[in-house]
Amino acid sequence: MIKVYSVVACMLFFTTLCVICVIKSPKLLTYFEESGSVLFVCIGFVIAGIIMQTCCRHTFRQSPMNYILLAYFTISWSVMTAGFCAYADWRIVLICSIMTSLMSFSLVMVAFCIKHEMTWCYGIGATFMLSVWPAIIFAIVDPKRSFYTMLAFIGTILASCYIIIDTEKVMETYGATNEYIYGALALYKDILVMFISLLSILGTSNR
Repeated sequence: MIKVYSVVACMLFFTTLCVICVIKSPKLLTYFEESGSVLFVCIGFVIAGIIMQTCCRHTFRQSPMNYILLAYFTISWSVMTAGFCAYADWRIVLICSIMTSLMSFSLVMVAFCIKHEMTWCYGIGATFMLSVWPAIIFAIVDPKRSFYTMLAFIGTILASCYIIIDTEKVMETYGATNEYIYGALALYKDILVMFISLLSILGTSNR
């Protein structure tokens, strides 16, 4: 379990460095703001990584492929997150970072306190996962701020559910085996989804 959270901490540290570099560098900030296609390319790399992880699960569970997947996820998610932060005020980014840290810590503590008694989280997580797709369709058809805010709220709730779910898996499965890389990837994705969702909510309300 210590390995899982150590890897997650290193991944989040790298992501934080990427975000700081983009926010503090006028050239990088301008580049991301003027080249919107860069962010879409990063999102494409993130989706490709998720597909590879899902379809080639057995391949990427073995060393050294699991470390390659770890590096790929860390770089692609970090650049994508930095790209989202480039469109927000640095104060909003700081507030979202603090909120994400506090919420993630609280949810992990909840998972530790109520372990073996939270199968209901799977149902809630699946329900909200299904509810994301209509929200995406509405956001594409009628791109208003209210729909983006609703989508961000759903993403925040979904990420919260899966932080608890993946923490349970870390305690029961990933932490007790050599698959700690997979546990770290799961928690890392959950935390960044929560951060990006909060950034969307506060960024929209600040405009």
